[in-house]
Amino acid sequence: MYIHYWTRSYKGACPESFSKPISRQETLPTHLEGTSTAEGPVHPAEEEARSYLGKLDAAFTEANDEIEHGLSGREALDSARLKTASQLQEVSMQAVEYERLAKSARLCEAELQEREDTYTRCLITCNDAVNSQRDNADKLEKRIAEVKALVEQSTEQSRDQEGAFQSAVAMILTYPVKDLPPKKSPSVE
Repeated sequence: MYIHYWTRSYKGACPESFSKPISRQETLPTHLEGTSTAEGPVHPAEEEARSYLGKLDAAFTEANDEIEHGLSGREALDSARLKTASQLQEVSMQAVEYERLAKSARLCEAELQEREDTYTRCLITCNDAVNSQRDNADKLEKRIAEVKALVEQSTEQSRDQEGAFQSAVAMILTYPVKDLPPKKSPSVE
């Protein structure tokens, strides 16, 4: 009964150096339980040794159970460690991917910012050109108004001159002929 607990903690073959103590231990319980061939009075030291051996056996059983429990706890811890390592690797891969995406987004942002700046400069240039054309159109409109005024003034002067010319021609044509020598009419012969 006691031998089982002592020998089960050794995995594999028992080392040669332990064979003698184990064989003595195997005979010890039979002597302590009183099943030996020699019958004799129970000595108080023997009884104390039996009690002590029972306590040792109980302590060993308890320690062995704690070792088994510790081993199962160790397996759970190792499983949790492996699971955590797997999660860490997954999160690390996600972090690398997110960093790649962030870098790509920053490059895209810089490209879009550059485009916006280019469009802003083009818009400013376009606005300047439109304003310049507007100024030129205003100047042209003023010049057109000036030319129209000059044309109108010239037209009025022409009319005035034409009226004066017609008046002079009318005066010449209406001039009395009595003071002029008679004009010979061509003879028809």
